[in-house]
Amino acid sequence: MVSTRAGAPGTGVARRPEPPPVRAARLEDLLGDPAAHRPAGHRALLAADRRGRPPAEAEALLDDFGMGAELVPRALGGHFDSAEGLLRILRPAARRDLALGAGALDSFAAASPVWAAGRPDQRAALAALLRSGERAALAAPAGLADHTLQVRGPGLHGAASGIAQLPRARALVVFPRREPERTGHTALLLDPAALPPDRARLRPRPPGPGLRHIPYGDLEFTDCPVPGGSLLGDPGDGMPLALRSLRTARTLTAALCVGAADTALRTAALTGRPDHDSRGPQAGSERRDPRRTAAVLSAAFADLLLCDSLALAATRALHLRPAESALCSTAAASLLPRLLRGTLQDLSTLLGARILGEEGGAGILAKHLRDLPALGAAARCRAALIPQLPLLARESWSREPEPSGELFHPGGPLPPFAHAPLTTAARRDVLGAALLATAEQPFPDDPAGRALATLTRQLRADLLDLRDTARALPAPRPGHAAAPAWFSLADRCVLLLAAGAVLGVWRHRRAAGDPFLADPAWAATALHRLAVRLGAPAVDLPASCTARLHAEVLARCARRESLDLYRTALAG
Repeated sequence: MVSTRAGAPGTGVARRPEPPPVRAARLEDLLGDPAAHRPAGHRALLAADRRGRPPAEAEALLDDFGMGAELVPRALGGHFDSAEGLLRILRPAARRDLALGAGALDSFAAASPVWAAGRPDQRAALAALLRSGERAALAAPAGLADHTLQVRGPGLHGAASGIAQLPRARALVVFPRREPERTGHTALLLDPAALPPDRARLRPRPPGPGLRHIPYGDLEFTDCPVPGGSLLGDPGDGMPLALRSLRTARTLTAALCVGAADTALRTAALTGRPDHDSRGPQAGSERRDPRRTAAVLSAAFADLLLCDSLALAATRALHLRPAESALCSTAAASLLPRLLRGTLQDLSTLLGARILGEEGGAGILAKHLRDLPALGAAARCRAALIPQLPLLARESWSREPEPSGELFHPGGPLPPFAHAPLTTAARRDVLGAALLATAEQPFPDDPAGRALATLTRQLRADLLDLRDTARALPAPRPGHAAAPAWFSLADRCVLLLAAGAVLGVWRHRRAAGDPFLADPAWAATALHRLAVRLGAPAVDLPASCTARLHAEVLARCARRESLDLYRTALAG
């Protein structure tokens, strides 16, 4: 049974919190200007990364803010009531350092099975522990290189490796397989400090190349007694519980990557400007070609907005379309780390020799490049997506009704979050439906609008071709390797889902009169980027699109606003 520290701060029931945007703004101010010599500034975070240790002073700021309470449902005395709200809270941390945001989500991932299936006493104990600033760790079967945990009779046996936060976790959730003659996994909530050290060996791991200051560890059990009261849910229900309850954490982890792209784009846009270079050691004399600079910045901005559109839809679908959220979450987890790493590589070419200095914003950009692969799960996500494709081809594409605009409304109201309605697979595709429906709508009669119309109809044809190809292929058989053609279809599907998210945001923000998102320039550029990745775009991108996006990037940097869909005020 998990215990809490006697007298730990923050263990009382919290009063109704401020709205997430207000709390996010408060955290942004608390973390302060990242260019300054502050605990959460670039210099301190890069120094911690070089040491391979957690940035203690920056984490202390998160504790002072009450980050642990953000991971706990409101019914248990915390602040969590929506996935999008938690994303808003974590973005200020992720913009500075992906490991700061991902580290908080490690505890949220470990806690999610407890929130979903724990007994009242288990949930209350873990809630108090997290609110006090302690960490939780998760050893899940999926994604571990070595996971041989089994329950044999009364004891736990086997090993698991690469567990985030294990060296300092005060709670541990494991999913051991039931003894060999039985099937399925069981979920257990354990207190690492209460396990006998001769039967439960916890070994820290040396830092890897990415997320270096998140501590990882390995564990090995040898007939370790399982304390009474450790079971989560029913015996044998561990794997369905893991797949449902961990979806929110994986969706949010992918969405954090947009924060890294925000910082990288801002760094590239400001580097070389006299008012920026005078602030610190990034000054240099390299001259950049203005046309190439504008093209790279506008393309990166389109990628950022494209990824944030998919992150937005995936996050809000957890509340609004829980039965279909598996597809949106899988697409986001598959695409965002991969695509944005390429975007950051393009932006790094604008920094010249500064990228080698490993200081300031350029150093953080280089760090983000090292960290993003550690958040990626493309192969695992493709494997999860492939079995859904034949169902979608038969039952959804060209038949699914258009989703409501609530799915694409940044910061819009949401119903309460619940784990129970989440399913492990989707038979309906709301993002594909958004793409197909938008292709039938009128578009603005200007160069950007006409390009957007052509690209939308091209991608509509691509989705219908994907449907027909999936219908014609022999369906993958459970327990057998899928044919290579299915992996190609899965990659195409993810890009087309992203197109649907872009069009959903553009169309519904246009109806709301948003001053920038209503403009077809950003959506046309984003779809043009997707069409390039799918093969070849049907139309050249008008020069006005590049000019519009480049001007918006510079304007937001001058006003110190975030470059994502939320356009929030930044410190400094």
